[in-house]
Amino acid sequence: MRPRFLIFCSQADISALSASSLALLQADLWLMSPPCQPYTVLSSGGGSADPRAKSFIHLFEVLLPDLVSRNAHPRYLLVENVAGFKVIAIS
Repeated sequence: MRPRFLIFCSQADISALSASSLALLQADLWLMSPPCQPYTVLSSGGGSADPRAKSFIHLFEVLLPDLVSRNAHPRYLLVENVAGFKVIAIS
């Protein structure tokens, strides 16, 4: 039996999404390309204090913990690498 794949692509403001709406997707894999300007070593971005980082931080501090509590989190997260991410501490 072949595995069933459902491909869902969407562009949205992450900070406007709810854990409930994401849980309905039952996604095993998330592919993300967050704004790199706040973290790249080539700019003077403000890291987590930069407003462009707001949605990415919301994802990790609000949405994912809620999804984990519902046992509805993705098994895999693929995040585009940016050199400045190596020093991020997300609580």
